[in-house]
Amino acid sequence: PERLVITKYYQWIEAVEEAIKVLEKTCDKIYLIGNSFGGNLALVSSNKSKKIKGVVTLGTPIHFRREKINRFFILPILKRIKLFQKKKYKKGITNINKKRVCYNSIPLIALGHLLKVVNISKKSVRNIKKPLLVIQTKNDTVVDKSSGEYIINNSKSKIKKLVTIPESYHVFILDKHRKKAYAEILKFIK
Repeated sequence: PERLVITKYYQWIEAVEEAIKVLEKTCDKIYLIGNSFGGNLALVSSNKSKKIKGVVTLGTPIHFRREKINRFFILPILKRIKLFQKKKYKKGITNINKKRVCYNSIPLIALGHLLKVVNISKKSVRNIKKPLLVIQTKNDTVVDKSSGEYIINNSKSKIKKLVTIPESYHVFILDKHRKKAYAEILKFIK
């Protein structure tokens, strides 16, 4: 997580755009699939290549639960007194978290950059004409359910679908309903 302290929001976007350029050399069709914040990066990068044939977002934040309290009160205060924030999880999902590849803590300065990308992705949605699959969970403790609706309702895509996974948590692709998500993605790509 120490590297995140010096990483800027535009570097995440540039990294995705570079990966798209690499894929363009060997692939006829590219589908951008992003989990959580990766979905925001996919939305921002969706028009970077004609070879991109569709975008899939998985639990992607446009709006966060308890967003106003966290963004305007808690985060500005914490950034002044604390460098890293340890992630906290509800009981019952600790086994799932063992499968995850992620940081156990996040530098609070990186949250500001994450929020910038979320805002950019929110604006980018209006320009998306590519086919779009948005999957989210009903019980996400991080992302507000209005996020998926926002992406669907504000994109210009003619082919778009919102799928809600029942009783799961934020990273539902590792949870008990993951096969439903996988099946939806496969159907979308075919």
